[in-house]
Amino acid sequence: MFLKLRHPYDIHPINDSVKEISLKAERGKAMFNILNEGVAQGLFQHFIEDPSTWQRKIRKDRTLPGRE
Repeated sequence: MFLKLRHPYDIHPINDSVKEISLKAERGKAMFNILNEGVAQGLFQHFIEDPSTWQRKIRKDRTLPGRE
């Protein structure tokens, strides 16, 4: 099983100070690196053996608005 992770941080400085943004970015980078190391070591491969089967099992179909 292979997971591809993208860097999740897209910072919008609306209500945050520059210092808060910098701290959030550093924490995000650290978490991103930790998760990538876990993926590289195969840490998460035992949680979901077959992603397709898992998705079918948890999927909940719902009607779309206006299409009852």
